[in-house]
Amino acid sequence: MTTPPPITATTATAATGSAYQQLRGHLHYLRLDAAAEALPATLDHAHTQQLSHTAFLERLLAIEVQATEARRHASRLRFAAFPAPWRLEDFDFDAQPGVDRKLVGELATLRFVDEHANCLLIGPPGVGKTHLALALGHLAVDAGHRVSFVTAAELVARCHRAALEGRAPPRCSRSSPSATSRARSC
Repeated sequence: MTTPPPITATTATAATGSAYQQLRGHLHYLRLDAAAEALPATLDHAHTQQLSHTAFLERLLAIEVQATEARRHASRLRFAAFPAPWRLEDFDFDAQPGVDRKLVGELATLRFVDEHANCLLIGPPGVGKTHLALALGHLAVDAGHRVSFVTAAELVARCHRAALEGRAPPRCSRSSPSATSRARSC
């Protein structure tokens, strides 16, 4: 009967290196690339701070979750196709005294999105409708909602083109009769 060779520092290091490479390979295979890139630094931190296995794993996965959320947010922004980066903080309420701050604040809670209601921004040119629409869109994207910015003229043109072609327009068909009846004028 053969006895296994004794474990020495060099065999332990080789086994650890092999396990490390396997772990990195598994992380890449699972497409956890941020975790794979953060693995060396996180292992060092766990070793110096004497973290438990659970704490180490939580820290590593938190890095991956943060990277995934950043990618998803960037994807939602690309899909939204916002023509400008305007935010609610940038809106000058003093220059537009006719805009109801309280109503805009209520819209900024995005409750109308949760209620599946529509919000129509109606008014003469130059009062900030587009700015407010973009600001609300950015808030919705930041909250994890999928947004698509389209002007009224573009929407009408899409609907008209689809009607001429005898098909349901892709952006118009999302509105159900009940959602349309709940539309509010803001």
